Amino acid sequence: MLIKTEAICLQLIPYTGNSYIVKMLTPDLGLISTIVNSVHSSKSPIKLSHIQLMNVNEIVLYSQTKSEIKRIKELRPIIYDASGSFIISTVKTFMTELMAKSLKEGDYDSSVFNYLKSSLLLLYNTKESIANVPLLFAIHLVGFLGFYPEIKDNSAESLYFNIKSGSFEPFMEENATNLDLTQSTLLRSIIDLPFEESLKVKILATDRQVLLDTWINYMEIHLLNMGEINSIKILRKVLN
Repeated sequence: MLIKTEAICLQLIPYTGNSYIVKMLTPDLGLISTIVNSVHSSKSPIKLSHIQLMNVNEIVLYSQTKSEIKRIKELRPIIYDASGSFIISTVKTFMTELMAKSLKEGDYDSSVFNYLKSSLLLLYNTKESIANVPLLFAIHLVGFLGFYPEIKDNSAESLYFNIKSGSFEPFMEENATNLDLTQSTLLRSIIDLPFEESLKVKILATDRQVLLDTWINYMEIHLLNMGEINSIKILRKVLN
């Protein structure tokens, strides 16, 4: 049986010779493992450049069962970064690692795929600074993973963000991991806006670093077996 769908490359693993296992996120099948053969061959229609991380491709799969590694019959790149920008490449690496460690193989709502695809288009095409993109991407991603912070309607009861409880609280608890009032207010303003609109929010570099570190810590607490996000160290150096 053949399946035609779009797919975003999230992980590339050398397999044997000219073959690679490629983990891809699709709108129809969720996160899947595929195998691509002979990518270094001059006769192969699928090249290594086609399966680079965060490329959005249109693919045709052979698929028999839900759990097997799926073999790719055809692949056509439709969205990819041609800028050569080291900053964009670093942001993409962070986004890739965050997605790969947040998602488990299997079915996902197509909204996760659509969110990642639209985020990549924003990254490649926005006229705003991309310094805030990693933070904003991570914040809005959590909304699709099912543990968005709890915000009470009464603003007086939603002042300080506590990463352990995952909620905005009226007081800053002692010996708890809270953002201060300024950073909590900034975080709430970002949560209240769509991704594209939140790109216009002005964030100081110091606040951005604290917010990103705190948010990744929040995700590690609430997402089982997520593990450490290693690319954040390089990201800090590049964006600062």
